Amino acid sequence: MFISRKNRVFLSCAAKDTDTTQRLYEGMEERELNVSFDRVDINPNKWEPQVEKAISKSQFLVICISKKALVDPSGGNKGFRDTELNKLYDIVCDIPHSELAIIPVMLEDCGHSGEFLNGPYIYNLFQGMEGELDRLSPNLGGHSLSDTDAVDKRSEDERAFDCLMGKAAIAYYAGDYDRSLNVLDSVSVTASGAYEIWYDKGVVLGCLGRHEEAVEAFDHATKIKSDAHRSWYKKGFSLDCLGRMEDAIDAYDRAISLKNDDYDSWYGKGVALDSMDNSAGALEAYDNVTRIKPDHADAWNNKGITLGGMNRLEDANETFDKAISVKPDNHEAWYNKGVVLGSMNRLGEGVEAFDQSIKFAPNDYETWFNKGAFLGRLDRLEDAVAILDHAISIKPDGQEAWYQKGIVLGKLNRHEEAISSLDQAIMINPAEHNAWYRIGVSLDGLGHYDKAVKAYEKATRLKLSE
Repeated sequence: MFISRKNRVFLSCAAKDTDTTQRLYEGMEERELNVSFDRVDINPNKWEPQVEKAISKSQFLVICISKKALVDPSGGNKGFRDTELNKLYDIVCDIPHSELAIIPVMLEDCGHSGEFLNGPYIYNLFQGMEGELDRLSPNLGGHSLSDTDAVDKRSEDERAFDCLMGKAAIAYYAGDYDRSLNVLDSVSVTASGAYEIWYDKGVVLGCLGRHEEAVEAFDHATKIKSDAHRSWYKKGFSLDCLGRMEDAIDAYDRAISLKNDDYDSWYGKGVALDSMDNSAGALEAYDNVTRIKPDHADAWNNKGITLGGMNRLEDANETFDKAISVKPDNHEAWYNKGVVLGSMNRLGEGVEAFDQSIKFAPNDYETWFNKGAFLGRLDRLEDAVAILDHAISIKPDGQEAWYQKGIVLGKLNRHEEAISSLDQAIMINPAEHNAWYRIGVSLDGLGHYDKAVKAYEKATRLKLSE
């Protein structure tokens, strides 16, 4: 049972969202909610003990979610971007939902609408603050301005479901996927027929890299709601991660049959077909992505890679330009453009493309290595050595950079240094026959003919053994 003695709301947000949340705070007070706002009512010098005290007096915790509050999970980051929000989460995450209902409020679309499902337990203020406040306030013991008779009509079970799903959502946004999964597991015991539980479980399991279990969860979801294209897409993605490409394509096709303009499924299908060396099919899929969503930079980039693999170099170059026009800081597209320009023997332009890529990803080994190799081919030998040294500083076991550096040093008649560099390449990859051949060339240049012959023989034996 829920504790009804404390009808109090505690409102929290990231520091950078204070101004926006102030409007929410004022709207709650206008609807006669007993609300405390951490950015207004809490002394920052005594923040933690005051927050703990405020939480102990509250029945509801409203946490505002925004792009400013969230970190980028693709970088392996977890938690909220805001220090105080992380502390708040640590304080409340173990409090039973019967004592504190955690309610996510979205200040803006953070791009999660197709990931963790939006349900009635999440309030999207960016879709209309006044309307969502009128929907939220009666559930917190307040009033609606648009409907004075509005009351919380949920049953006790429905309230418990909403509380748990809100808690699972906040844990998901905090990157606390294990806790989110535990909450969802607890909900599924009493509400196993709820589609969103199984879908959200699949999403969280995917975030944890547990794709076999994610597929099982999405199977449950599609049995409950077979026309939910998003579950089929997410199932396809997990199957793709498991290397089950044909099954993944079947799932993507099912999603597409339900929603033909589902560009995510078209994109996933393209990636899967690419991995199966079905270039024609992949191109068709990427074409559908860019038709539906012309600003899909990754689709343009992948399409360019596919065209390059088909030796359609001019088309590939134009496609990378499309990717760059959509996202000028797309370092991958700049890098790929450089590679294609090199294949077209436009080495100078290739170096310029690599420079652009380096501007946005200054520690990418492959870009520095390829720039050094191109400079070597342009006979800008001293520049090439400096660039290859930088590549090696980023990746000391970069065999390709050591090998290219050996070639360039050989061209400079710095044969002893060349041999030393090539030795490093061989230490990293003893089966590198080309490095033995280049050692032979430098030994020739030093007049060590007998040693050169042995190096050539070693190169020949390694090549024949491949």
